[in-house]
Amino acid sequence: MAPLWFWVVVFRSFNALVLRTYFNPDEQWQALEVAHVWVFGYGHLTWEWEPCIALRTVLHPGIFAFFYSLLRLLGADSALIVAYGPRLLQGLAAAAQDLAVRRVARRLLSERAAHWAFACQLGSWFNFFCLPRTYSSSAEAVLGALALEHWLLGRGHRWRALLLGSLCVALRPVAAAYWLILVLFEVWNAICTPSSRLVQLQFIRELIVPGIFISGSVLAAASMLDSIYYGSFMFTPWNWLRFNLLHNAFYGSHPWHWYASEGLAVTLGTFLPFTLFGGWLSFS
Repeated sequence: MAPLWFWVVVFRSFNALVLRTYFNPDEQWQALEVAHVWVFGYGHLTWEWEPCIALRTVLHPGIFAFFYSLLRLLGADSALIVAYGPRLLQGLAAAAQDLAVRRVARRLLSERAAHWAFACQLGSWFNFFCLPRTYSSSAEAVLGALALEHWLLGRGHRWRALLLGSLCVALRPVAAAYWLILVLFEVWNAICTPSSRLVQLQFIRELIVPGIFISGSVLAAASMLDSIYYGSFMFTPWNWLRFNLLHNAFYGSHPWHWYASEGLAVTLGTFLPFTLFGGWLSFS
C-alpha cells in the first residue's frame, strides 16, 4: 500500500488542478504576473511595484520566476504549464503543510487527535479553495506549519523554526505578530520558571541570540534583494506597515469585529458549529 504522503500529494495535486474559480487578484498580480514579466519580458506590474511605493518584496514572485526560468531553459514553457505549473507547485507545498499539521497535533495531543486534525485539515473547504493558490499567505501558511513543527521539537531544532518564521515575516510582515507572541511566551516562561542563573543564560544562548542573528540575516538578505530590484535601499516590511497604517481604507474597510463575526464563520464553513461546541466544552 502506498504511504500516506503519496495520497496527500495526489489529493493536493488534484485540488490544484480542479480549481477554476477566481478569489483575489493577488493570486495573479502579486505573484505570477510579476514573475512572468521578469522572465518573459511582457505583462503588467501594478502600482505596488513602483520604486516610489515599493510595497512588495521580490521573494514570493521570485519563487515562480525561478520556476518559469527552468521551464524556459528546458523548452517546456508552454501556455498550459506556465498557467498551471505554479499552482501545482503550490499544491505540493500544501501537501507538506497537511502532513506537518498532523505531526504537530500528534506531538501536542495524541494520535487520535492527530487523525481528527488531519481530517479537518483535508476536509476544510477554505483550505481546498485557497491553499493551492499562489498567494503569499498560502506560502506563509506552509512555512508557518513547518516552523511550528520544528519549534515543538525542542531547542536543538528551533533554529530551523526561527529560519522558517523569519521567512514568513519577510514574505508577509503581518506574520511578525504571532511569532513575536510565541517568542515572548517562551521568554516569560523562562523568567517565571524557578531556575538557576546558568539555565537562564543557556536559554538566551540557545534561543534569543540565534533568533536575533537568524531573523536579522533573513530580513537583511530580503532587504538587499529588494534594494537591488528597486534601485535604492529598500525595506519593504516598513513600507508595507507605513502604507497600511496611513492608508488603511485604500481598498475599503471592515468593522473592527469582522474577523470574529464574519471572517471566522466563512473560513470554518461547516466546521463552525463543531468549533463552537468544542470551545464550549473546553471552558465548561
